[in-house]
Amino acid sequence: FWSMKESIQDLFRVLTLLSAILSVAYAQNVDAPATPAPEDAKTPYTVCTIPLEPMAYCDLNSNASSSFSGLSIQVFRDIADDVLNWKEGVDYQFVCVTTDTPTTLYERVVPEDGDCDAFIASTTITAERTENGVVWAHPYFDGSIGVIVRSDPKSSSGWAWTRPFTWELWLALGVTIIFLPLIIYYLEVLSITRQVTAKDSVKGYGEASWRTMWVMIQGETMGVTNLAARVVVIVLSFASLIISSSYTANLAAFLTIKSYGEINSIKDLVGMSVSTVEVYQDQFLRRYGLRTMEANISSFDDIKREMADVAAGTITGFLIDREVAQYYVAQWPGCQLRLLPQITEPFNYGLAFGPSMPRDIVDAFSLSIMQNQEDGTIGEWGDTYLMSSSACLQDSDTSQDIAQLSFTQVYGLWVMIGGAIGVGMLLMGGKRLHKWRRNRNWGRDQSLHELEPAESDPGTKFARGDSRETKHSDLYSIESHLYSRGSGGS
Repeated sequence: FWSMKESIQDLFRVLTLLSAILSVAYAQNVDAPATPAPEDAKTPYTVCTIPLEPMAYCDLNSNASSSFSGLSIQVFRDIADDVLNWKEGVDYQFVCVTTDTPTTLYERVVPEDGDCDAFIASTTITAERTENGVVWAHPYFDGSIGVIVRSDPKSSSGWAWTRPFTWELWLALGVTIIFLPLIIYYLEVLSITRQVTAKDSVKGYGEASWRTMWVMIQGETMGVTNLAARVVVIVLSFASLIISSSYTANLAAFLTIKSYGEINSIKDLVGMSVSTVEVYQDQFLRRYGLRTMEANISSFDDIKREMADVAAGTITGFLIDREVAQYYVAQWPGCQLRLLPQITEPFNYGLAFGPSMPRDIVDAFSLSIMQNQEDGTIGEWGDTYLMSSSACLQDSDTSQDIAQLSFTQVYGLWVMIGGAIGVGMLLMGGKRLHKWRRNRNWGRDQSLHELEPAESDPGTKFARGDSRETKHSDLYSIESHLYSRGSGGS
């Protein structure tokens, strides 16, 4: 009996130990990201690509491992080798294939008799391809359409000082300089006297015009004495400060940053000779009204041909995947090409698999792609393959024309001036009414010539804040005498 009991205990210990070993093995298998190919799966997997730098480069005459490079190759190879523990040439192999366009490559993957298990290149994720049976891993890179034009720096002209403002804003400033001085003059003088002759108005308008321009340019005081005019001048001074600061900042930018031609967005290409791949033609026509010529692109030589046409001026622009465009613009001789900074038609690049690819393998690629994006690994690869540090690209990034300040951006300042004029007129009307109620004959037989003194006291002028340059002005002499006489008989 005791011998049997000990045997049972020994058996229990063995089973317990075996259970612990199996638990550890299972936990390691769950934690490990490696997903080896099933024994009954098709191996090695055929991963097709095409020669289209910088996303993929391959030699049509060789399938050697060293002949494959590019951003999409780097992403696939890193995950396959380091995460799935695959061996290139054993579990998978790259194959360089030819096709009419990169967009038709997926047709070699979806059919059961297709010769590719996966394809990677400048492959964009679309609903149409998904509906046709393509299985996508998580997008590994954000892309868009690149607009390539000729790099044609513009030389500065003698009228560069006008560029900070649009013509509408210059027109508004001109109208303000013409009409506002007359308004200020009448708000000032008619608050003191009952009437003004045409001759006095001309003299006063001339002086008020100079003072208004001086306020707008230099922010100097205007020397008005009545509250009605002061309200307008204060608001004018504030508006002038905003306008002057904006002009100074924009002018400095226009003079220091390189400026290029009139093509600064895809909309500027409408009506010009532009080429792109067939798949984009309807899209650009529908969204931008841009008619394009078809560019037959099946290799990087075809891309270089289109870009050479742009550099030579044969065509105005070339539209292709931005990442591809950036790669070639970055190394184009003499930086003769420019990549517009505008992001046009964004999309995602993805690794595409056929429907026969085991789902756990696709999921393993997706998980690893997200991890590499979070730690910045794929971003570093992108900067390397896309040559982001190229001097030609730095020029492209800063070549966009600086936005001119328009009237629609600052029309609120004119609304404020208009409001100040309204307040000033109410104040002037109230003051005139007050004078008239106290003296019904106020200013009836009084002219400005009768009120104008022969000589004004300089001390009084200085106390009122008038500058020495304007101490003999007609506007000042009128104001000074009327101010010293109070309300003109009230």
